[in-house]
Amino acid sequence: MKISRRTFLKFMAAGAGCAAALLLSPLPWHGAAKLVGHNQTGPVPLPRGKKEKKSGLYSFGQNIVPVEVCIVDGLARKIYAPRQSSSGWRGLTGLAAAAVQNLVRPARLTVPMLRKNGELKPVDWQTAIDALQVGISAAEQAVACVSGEEFSVGAALLRKLLKGVGSKDFLRASDQRSPLLLAARSLGIEGEPAYGIAESTCVLTIGADWLDSWGASYYLRNKVFQGDFSSDYDSTASPGDTEERPYYIYCGPYQNATARFADKWLQIKPGDEEAIILEIGRRLLAAGKLRQRAGAPGDEYFEVFEEVFSRRASEITTVVAECELAAAADRLLAASKPLVVIGSALGLDQSPRLHSLVVCLNLMLGNYGKPGGFYRLPAPALEVAADFNNWLADLLERGSSLPKCLLFHNCNPVYTLAGAYRGSREKLGGLLTAVPFKVALSVFENETTALCDLVLPIQAGLEGWEQVYCPTGPETSGFFSIVSPTVPAPAAVPGVAGIIAALSGKSLEFGASILPEEEFIFKRSCELLKIPFKSAQSANDFLVSQTSGHFRELPPAHLIREVLCDKKNLPNGDFDFKSRSSGLQLVVLACQEHLNFNMGLSSFRSSLLFNKAVCGQEGENSGIAWLHPEEARRLGFKSGDKIVLSVWGKCINAVVGLSEALAQGCVGVYAGFGHSAGDRFSRGYGINVFDLFELVVEQTKAASYYRQPLIKIKHN
Repeated sequence: MKISRRTFLKFMAAGAGCAAALLLSPLPWHGAAKLVGHNQTGPVPLPRGKKEKKSGLYSFGQNIVPVEVCIVDGLARKIYAPRQSSSGWRGLTGLAAAAVQNLVRPARLTVPMLRKNGELKPVDWQTAIDALQVGISAAEQAVACVSGEEFSVGAALLRKLLKGVGSKDFLRASDQRSPLLLAARSLGIEGEPAYGIAESTCVLTIGADWLDSWGASYYLRNKVFQGDFSSDYDSTASPGDTEERPYYIYCGPYQNATARFADKWLQIKPGDEEAIILEIGRRLLAAGKLRQRAGAPGDEYFEVFEEVFSRRASEITTVVAECELAAAADRLLAASKPLVVIGSALGLDQSPRLHSLVVCLNLMLGNYGKPGGFYRLPAPALEVAADFNNWLADLLERGSSLPKCLLFHNCNPVYTLAGAYRGSREKLGGLLTAVPFKVALSVFENETTALCDLVLPIQAGLEGWEQVYCPTGPETSGFFSIVSPTVPAPAAVPGVAGIIAALSGKSLEFGASILPEEEFIFKRSCELLKIPFKSAQSANDFLVSQTSGHFRELPPAHLIREVLCDKKNLPNGDFDFKSRSSGLQLVVLACQEHLNFNMGLSSFRSSLLFNKAVCGQEGENSGIAWLHPEEARRLGFKSGDKIVLSVWGKCINAVVGLSEALAQGCVGVYAGFGHSAGDRFSRGYGINVFDLFELVVEQTKAASYYRQPLIKIKHN
């Protein structure tokens, strides 16, 4: 799909009001731009005062972006890509642009809270530290911690704390890597699996919005946007060109950043990914050219591939036209460095089986273990944590002993467990409630902090010393850097290092100076990654680690057969799209790139307008249900209609919105996304989208992912 610079800028300008969506969560949802844009006159001028600019690195999961922050009278007001960045404004993702707004959300925690007589009450820091010390001591070795930042300095310090009391239960909140890691392990691929998107000459992407919220998006944007996009951009090579020009195909239900800038966007419904993968694999095999490709595996592999991809989805034309799939397969065959990528914008809703099938496609194309292909890096030198969802399910299944003290670090797993096991939701929630002492180290009030007995505010990203690490980066090497504070933290909010230091009897530190506890972790990480400490500390952009290199060892053919041809791993019966026509597939819409990155919104200026436009009246369980115009016409709905969505016996009030950026056969749900318990802004508004998903935990593979349901829709 082609798009001119003029069209894109016009689209961005129309979406200027989307910044208000950032007030609810780090993920502004699709549609807020349109809804709030009607109620807001445009960008708000920066307030007058002393202005300064500071550069830093924003890290959200694996999404690492260099930023420049405009600070007015000591408060961060505006964020954009640094001018010296080679990628210019294109390097700034929506998640990074949300960082400043999130620093001043009303749900921001600034004082510790301790549960007294059933309620959380503000306390002074000494009381909070004493309570934490007593709780950890009383638990002895029965302490566990789940972190949303696996490789951060805070997570490393908490891991060290657990080791000090004799506990091994350091866990990570499930993320995009969870199913990919499990798929790789099941196929015998050790190390860190990764996709060489930047070096590939043809990328078929299924679900993963790698330009905005998935993977090392800054680096990928830098590579994809080399040179200017213009109206005369053509994805086919000119007669004088000697270099193969990359071609991008995106398969997904809505038009995110990756779909918008792809050469071709194939609209598919959630749940149809496996049908697409199998059909692509069948067509590649039918072409009869794979065995002759450089790097192709041996005949024993193709015997397995033919068994895996022999099942054809007969109703595939109800999803994507067969000619489009044929063209996609031909593109992959013609490319010198073809690559198939699978992931999800939501981050957790693709089964490990789908990742295993995509590994097979890349093996078939002969692009495994090469630049521009699917490869594996050496195992990360930094320790990898176990999956929290699987750990919790294991407690439920095996009746293992509960920890006596459970620490939550910068994550909100109570929110994402809303849908939980179908039929076991109460049991999973009961397990967390039954832990005697629960502690949250958090930036915001949320569902998890509301469940805890002690809540400790901590510094947010950009406010403290941090180490940022992403396993994949340029030339298949990892990103690593030590980052100094970019913006000042609230006066009485420490970092995790300050809290850990106070536990050992030292005074609680609130300043921006580097603490010995942090420096110890930094030096240890540099030692493991074989990077000089001074170099890591002085890095202006990214420091590329030395753990590079491709590994060519193929996963054994017998393991592929065992994982993908065993009847226990196959779906029940054949694909039957007709039986699913009575309902719409659920899509959680997230289009962060709609944000006007140069806006300087005053804090929550649009909150009242946003509430009325998007979330309905206070106390109602409501949201926006987005439909493609043709789908709405077929079902007899028009924009503004009040409707009821139902799933799992749960009814949700909603208002119809229309958008051509959504595939037919889907309903896109826009609602408040987390951080709602105790949040003075979003309490009582919107819905928890995870209430609408089923959490699937595959015990034998230690994997968890979310399954999209069918939604029924009717007039209210």
